[in-house]
Amino acid sequence: MIVLTRTTLPVIRSFRTGAAFLICSWALSAQTQAIQPGQLPLNEPDFPLVTPVEAVQGHPAPLDFKGKTDYFFKSAFSMETLGRVGLTTTIGQIGGVADEWGTGGMAYGRRLRNNYTRHLVSSTVRYGIGAARGEDPRFYRSGKEGFLPRAGFVLSRSFVVQMDNGSKSLAVGRIAGSFAGNTLAEFMRPGTRDPWTQGLTRTAISLGSDTGMRMLREFWPDIKSKFRK
Repeated sequence: MIVLTRTTLPVIRSFRTGAAFLICSWALSAQTQAIQPGQLPLNEPDFPLVTPVEAVQGHPAPLDFKGKTDYFFKSAFSMETLGRVGLTTTIGQIGGVADEWGTGGMAYGRRLRNNYTRHLVSSTVRYGIGAARGEDPRFYRSGKEGFLPRAGFVLSRSFVVQMDNGSKSLAVGRIAGSFAGNTLAEFMRPGTRDPWTQGLTRTAISLGSDTGMRMLREFWPDIKSKFRK
């Protein structure tokens, strides 16, 4: 029970931070346009500050090696990525999360470097393993109707990935990438006593936060339509 509590509370805090991120990114991003479900082209951003090629629906042609490499570079170095990392770093700095970083510009720079290292390592490992295994890195919208079927689809994809041959498999690239990035970030974090254990905990938090983010991305067209009425 103690282990569950220590794991659950950080997850809840991460979703709370994610909600703040959603509000800020929605206000800052001018790239998202009105798109109806099922009409999303590959080069159109489906959600504020996300990589434009991520959202697909149905059974698109698999990405070749060049396509996956392009996806990796957009995921790792695009303006959307830099904005997202900068925004989450600012939220953490303002919220006083991980006070061992300190305050001021130097502390912000160290926190920013740590967050971007986590993201870059996670993206690189996911790209390498995913390309070798034939994993499709894109985000798939369900194409289903009704809240429960759509939510169930997103939850089922938390640890499952679409393969190039059309089958489903364990998302090895995503899980390994998250663990590698979070563990290295813990080694870089000042005052960390057990970076391996902390890295594993952060991985669980990151995967939970990713699930919440994918859930919001699935329902984003519906959310936008409510705001536009």
